[in-house]
Amino acid sequence: MKRSAFLLFWCLVWTFSAFGLFGSSAQADGQGKEPVWILNHGDAFPRVVVNQGDLMQQLGLTMLRTTGSDTTFSIPMEEEEHFSAEERPFLAFRCRMKTKQKIGGLFFTTDTLQTLSDASFTPFPVQGDGQWRDLVFDMRTAKHGNWKGTVTSFRLDPINPSDLNAEIEISRLGFFPSEETAKAFLADACDRPDYTQETILCRQGIRCLIPGGTLSDGWKESEFLFERTPEHAEAARSGTALTVCCDGKPVPSCVNRRGFVWYIAEKAGRYSLEKVSPERPAIPLPEAVADRFGCRVSSPFPPEYFTRERIRIGAWGSFNARYFDERQLRDLRDCGFDLLIATNGSAASRHRGMLFRECDRLGIEVYINDGGWRYPETAGEEYFDHPSFCGHYITDEPGTDSYPHFGKACGDYAKATGKVPYINLLPMYA
Repeated sequence: MKRSAFLLFWCLVWTFSAFGLFGSSAQADGQGKEPVWILNHGDAFPRVVVNQGDLMQQLGLTMLRTTGSDTTFSIPMEEEEHFSAEERPFLAFRCRMKTKQKIGGLFFTTDTLQTLSDASFTPFPVQGDGQWRDLVFDMRTAKHGNWKGTVTSFRLDPINPSDLNAEIEISRLGFFPSEETAKAFLADACDRPDYTQETILCRQGIRCLIPGGTLSDGWKESEFLFERTPEHAEAARSGTALTVCCDGKPVPSCVNRRGFVWYIAEKAGRYSLEKVSPERPAIPLPEAVADRFGCRVSSPFPPEYFTRERIRIGAWGSFNARYFDERQLRDLRDCGFDLLIATNGSAASRHRGMLFRECDRLGIEVYINDGGWRYPETAGEEYFDHPSFCGHYITDEPGTDSYPHFGKACGDYAKATGKVPYINLLPMYA
């Protein structure tokens, strides 16, 4: 009897202990996720949405190159990441920039302030000297006084407005209850390159893939990149076959009709763009690499299909970059849409290969919003060969006082590219 009572006692103790443990775990889960995002050597990079910028990871580090005057950076928040503004007033942000601009800014929404607007714009100072900088900003000091309630989303403008071709590296960011915890988060950053990872180097009109294990401390871009000249672009546009060489020997590469260049660099050397000849035959990129770059073009539709006169049924393609995939494009096609205005997530640089490949295959024309129209001579040259590319989205609902400016911009764009620019003058809803 005593033994039975003893066992019953310990069964009850274990039961309540287990309940307490599980109950505590459930309570912890119910508190949601910390509103912090680690990009360099972290897991937040795939969630990033960039507008008017080329975003990529180089050796595990997050790189952003601006392509327009309104480059934005955001990470769509899950519901469990929503947080109390009063409990977390400190924004922490670690970055390195090369820019002439002096101001960045943050927009946010809350349970009561439900759209991004000037009512939440919070400017902060930035330094574009190419050095790592830690920013800790008390959101309660913002003049708008709207840092209150439950924060449901944010948009970071690393520089506002953005100058073209600015270089921005973002290590991590988050919101914290105190200045001390914010500084500790930034101090824990790891911003050293991981040379075991492959990387893609960018220059005007060039993408260069370097396999993992090729680079080490002290490497120089000049040993893997070259300058593409206007003569190179003109030669490609006139039909001359070109290939990339390293120390005079061809390497796997692709050069499209506008002279945009993709290639693989497996070693340091003197890289150059040369005419194809029997002594210098072109070596094609592996199909998997060509698909990643988005330079392999194949469509079951003839060019006449995309350029025929018809009433087009269009969709705004502002997708969450985390979930943007081929299925969403198929759904658009199946719903009868044959035109996509690609903005935000769908225009993100890392999605463009898939975007144009699938739209070529599905018969969906694409206007893209990446700011490239500002340079008509090079606008869209990276994806120019894709039959689904029909032109650039220019702007949304401009005031009548800006019509002459945008009229000239559209004329210059059409003359240089042969494409039709798109301006959303006024919304018309059926």
